[in-house]
Amino acid sequence: MSEIEDALKSGKWIEKKNKDGKVYYQNKGDSRTKEKTMWATAFKKWLKDNPIGDDGGGKESAAKPAAKGGKQTKPEKTTTSDSDPIQLALKSGKWIEKKNKDGKVYYQNKGDDRTKEKTMWEPAFKKWLKDNPPPGAGSDTPAKKPSGKAAAAKPGKETTSANDPIQAALSSGKWIEKKNKDGKVYYQNKGDSRTKEKTMWATAFKKWLKDNPIGDDGGGKESAAKPAAKGGKQTKPEKTTTSDSDPI
Repeated sequence: MSEIEDALKSGKWIEKKNKDGKVYYQNKGDSRTKEKTMWATAFKKWLKDNPIGDDGGGKESAAKPAAKGGKQTKPEKTTTSDSDPIQLALKSGKWIEKKNKDGKVYYQNKGDDRTKEKTMWEPAFKKWLKDNPPPGAGSDTPAKKPSGKAAAAKPGKETTSANDPIQAALSSGKWIEKKNKDGKVYYQNKGDSRTKEKTMWATAFKKWLKDNPIGDDGGGKESAAKPAAKGGKQTKPEKTTTSDSDPI
């Protein structure tokens, strides 16, 4: 008799299927784990470490299927060494998964005070989690799924050495990215008191941020090329105080 059949025979587990016909197992009285449900693969693995009749503590691993009759959500990963750090972060309740209007996945910070970043693209989030693994399995509450069309502000990158200073500036809320009528990108000051400049071309902005990184409230050398006002006639930008400011 297989381990799963032993578990079913014990009366502590029952076999069920979600609306897509995928098999999972429901805990009806096995006190060796707090998990209420497990997918078949996770259940087999857990039973290997915790065979029926063994009341000793074993390593818990559970993937949680959708509630019966409800919309299927992505199963939570197991708490074993091969767990997906993104799933653990979602399970902690401190991050949620979203998509922008183009369907690109990003993650929104809902309470992880280890970073000031509010949003991260999936590759950046994976890299950040590698250096900052989620604290255990966290909360038992599954990650919330977005309802309707997710509004997507451009996610900021992670606060690593490879962080783009422009993304950090945008993430701070003190600058916004715009384009003039010719499609040329510039940046508008929405509250950075370290400079009196209201707008800067991309090249000048990058150089200015190099001398004045976000989070540095000290005064740095100002350099700004002023683009045309949106919708107005484009005028030649004021010459910046740097050697490589953008000419028209």
